[in-house]
Amino acid sequence: MSGEIAGHVFAALAMCGAYGIVVYHAMAGTISIGAVVMYYAAFQRGHGHLHELLIGLARFYENSLFLTDLSDFLALKQKIAEPAAPRSVPRPLCAGIAVEHVDFRYPGSDHLTLRDVGLVARPGERIAIVGANGSGKSTLVKLLCRLYDPSAGRITTERR
Repeated sequence: MSGEIAGHVFAALAMCGAYGIVVYHAMAGTISIGAVVMYYAAFQRGHGHLHELLIGLARFYENSLFLTDLSDFLALKQKIAEPAAPRSVPRPLCAGIAVEHVDFRYPGSDHLTLRDVGLVARPGERIAIVGANGSGKSTLVKLLCRLYDPSAGRITTERR
């Protein structure tokens, strides 16, 4: 933030200095009033182009940071083992999803985020996952989406 303020102050001082030089020469009679107007318009356009250039460079830098993060993400090794013979989800879904005695702890943490969670969601059934902040709602959804594997228990299709 202070760098941005310093940049604005520097730009304002540079413009004031340039305007001062033009006014000095106009008062000394070395340039005409038409030249003053021309210099004023040139300074305004130059300032606008410089501003756009600096904004473009800042966006370029931000985008390069994003692309660095994206390439790092894409280079991550897969941690979830894929089964040797994966089965596709049947369409339409005939059986529900069963969460059986699931525990979960984030890597590097001793705290259990989920403890002995169980639920069954049948096809066509609407359920709501509610609870206080930090109670593990998002973690449960991430487990259901297989972004994480449970520390204990299992998530399967409902047994009939």
